[in-house]
Amino acid sequence: MYRVFETIKVVDGKPQNLFYHQKRINWTFHNYYKINPSFSIEKISAGLTFPDGINRLKIIYDPSNVEIQISPYNRKRVDYFYIVELDHLDYRFKYENRQILEQYCKADYGEPIFLINGFITDTTFSNLAFFDGHKWWTPSTYLLWGTKRELLIDSNKINVSEMRLSDLGCFKKFCLINSMNEVDEFSFRIDSIRY
Repeated sequence: MYRVFETIKVVDGKPQNLFYHQKRINWTFHNYYKINPSFSIEKISAGLTFPDGINRLKIIYDPSNVEIQISPYNRKRVDYFYIVELDHLDYRFKYENRQILEQYCKADYGEPIFLINGFITDTTFSNLAFFDGHKWWTPSTYLLWGTKRELLIDSNKINVSEMRLSDLGCFKKFCLINSMNEVDEFSFRIDSIRY
């Protein structure tokens, strides 16, 4: 079995969104490792010292080991997007080995958007949200249950809807959401998607 990981945003020494990260850790232990969770990220992070600014806390784990990495956050460069159409892609768990996703990446700064059975899902490192001029919408289909996506849905900052490729013309822009990025913080014009 692969190890899995969590990436947690830390702002001026304060880890963000721990409730949802712990929820996903607990779910992963129950559904992937088939055992009860063995650690609390609140307890782990309380014993750590972070530099000022925005940092990335990466917790890599399996049932017998927890590894901690702290690094400054550097946003990934993305110049354009392209559609990858598949019938199936299983990335329910946040595997440390990301070859299942990265095999679809190109050598330049393009980023795939996965279309599974005709429905828009995610990129290799984020969930998606689309803006129609009034509201933000996230696809009801996704590869990975995102902690930030869940928080934004629960706080009514984004809405959920089925999305097909033909629906993209209804939107003005879209953004990448993950633990490190807020809604509309890492956004792009719709015509940056090539299809």
